[in-house]
Amino acid sequence: MQTMRDSAGAALYLAWKVTPAERKRLCDALRTGERQHLFRLRAWSVAGLQARVLLTPEAPLEEIVEALWVGDSEPTAGRWVRRGAACAELTRQMETAPVP
Repeated sequence: MQTMRDSAGAALYLAWKVTPAERKRLCDALRTGERQHLFRLRAWSVAGLQARVLLTPEAPLEEIVEALWVGDSEPTAGRWVRRGAACAELTRQMETAPVP
């Protein structure tokens, strides 16, 4: 199983569409996943019909996906982000983006 422990702090960016009913379940899943050491949250936003997360994996990706997949949520993006300036810039964008 692959984890990102060997990638010197690389982070995983995920975005997906969520329904109003899925928002609370996703927020709970994010908190639970971090508490269970599946990942470390760097930044996250669940607003309107969109969820965006920047996390550092600490478990196999299959476990992370299983923990975060909520209802019929529709993924819209996923990519690896290098540590340092790229993570800081993406975090800034997430924190300052207007709520749709």
